[in-house]
Amino acid sequence: VAQMLTLMLVLALGTPDVLAQGDLPIYDNYIVLDVQDLPLRAGPPIQSSAHLSPDGTRFVYVDGSTFCFYMLDDNNVWVEEACTELDREISGRDTEEIYWSPDGQWLTLPTYRDAFVFLYDTDIRILNTETFEAVVLTQDQTTGTPIDLDYSGFFDIAPQWLDDDTLLFLRYIPDYDLGYAHLMHIDLSGSEPQEVTALTAPSRVSIYLIAASRASSEVAYNINDFGSAPENGIWTMGLDNLEPEQAVAIEEGPDLPQNLAYSANGSYLLNINARGTVYGTTVSSVVVGVDRATGEIIPRDDSQIVIGAGWSPEGSALAYLVNNPENPESSGLYISPAPGEPGHLVLAGQFAPPTSSQRMPLVWANNDTILIGNRAEGILLI
Repeated sequence: VAQMLTLMLVLALGTPDVLAQGDLPIYDNYIVLDVQDLPLRAGPPIQSSAHLSPDGTRFVYVDGSTFCFYMLDDNNVWVEEACTELDREISGRDTEEIYWSPDGQWLTLPTYRDAFVFLYDTDIRILNTETFEAVVLTQDQTTGTPIDLDYSGFFDIAPQWLDDDTLLFLRYIPDYDLGYAHLMHIDLSGSEPQEVTALTAPSRVSIYLIAASRASSEVAYNINDFGSAPENGIWTMGLDNLEPEQAVAIEEGPDLPQNLAYSANGSYLLNINARGTVYGTTVSSVVVGVDRATGEIIPRDDSQIVIGAGWSPEGSALAYLVNNPENPESSGLYISPAPGEPGHLVLAGQFAPPTSSQRMPLVWANNDTILIGNRAEGILLI
């Protein structure tokens, strides 16, 4: 079911400068102050998605290979800024896996469907959000598919921002054993990508997700051999020591990650998995405890059907969406001050993540704006 996109502004109750201990907002006091409905469609079964900028002043609406940018005008109303049409070879055949750079100047372009559905040669590509120029960072002058006998390019996937000017990504080299994923580093200066380290796995192309934490200088990645290998699960590695360790062993396929995201302080990981489905959306759970020494796991609340979640811009508060068909009054947008702590309902309704496959974490922007999909028909008034 496609959804209307709902834009909502979530701010602290009282004056914005009231902070808790450690200069973090008092997330328990957050309420919804403003909601705007937008006449845009997103989510399954249509291939369109919306992605909010880190500062919350812009978002990009992606419909196929058309990228439309929206901004807040002087009256605090969202208006279309400009649209650009990209070649399908550049835009990718997906509207997920699009990440804004921390400074909002660039977008990563998707690789997942090209790589794992169509088996096309993939390069790391980014889009300038001001000039709309697309830049291919890892152009290997190769087309075709890595399964071709004469293929000689690189299979580059899963770009993630480390900072404003630096991307991490995974590279597979078909001339070598495809069980080795090469973690690569590239900056936007035009230099060649550099290998950080090789990541080993029990089977071919079984590492395809990464997440990067600027706060802890750490990388997380998945291993999924599509069997029952003991290595399956979530692994983490410090960029200073490059020593991988298994953070969470995962045996059952539905619990394996479809996406990973670090909290702003680097203490937690969000694992978006396919444990359950409601209206075709994925269920989210929080994994990886605060204490690395104990490997504590903080599961989701099984009494709630959580269909999307994302981290606060500071600390490790969670915004998450609950969709409970048996108890509709409990459905809506919740905020929890920390993983494992009860959340409070800030907006009731039938909502969903605003992306086509709903594998992306919710974006909770620096100005306390969250973009979600509204399942309800008509206009939502606050």
